[in-house]
Amino acid sequence: MYKCKRTSTVKAKLYATLGCINHEIMTEMLRDFPDFKNHLKNDIVKIYDDDLKLFLTNALRKIDYLANVPDEILVQLAYVCNFEIKEKGSVLYNMDEDV
Repeated sequence: MYKCKRTSTVKAKLYATLGCINHEIMTEMLRDFPDFKNHLKNDIVKIYDDDLKLFLTNALRKIDYLANVPDEILVQLAYVCNFEIKEKGSVLYNMDEDV
């Protein structure tokens, strides 16, 4: 739904039967069933607590401009962010390289 990498590892505790829905079919389902899409989004925002989501939403919340943005928007921003780890003292943005 957010077109992001998976952020969790899932392990079965007991015997399990799994199914897989490809991206194309899932996109059609979300388009055809907007209530289902809203249900998934609400669960992702309110229930799903993987470490990456929590870290990114907390980091985004520290930005003054985003401090009062609704959780739904922060979660979507978190999942579409491209992130990378930088060493201490690294240049984060160089205005001379802006084209």
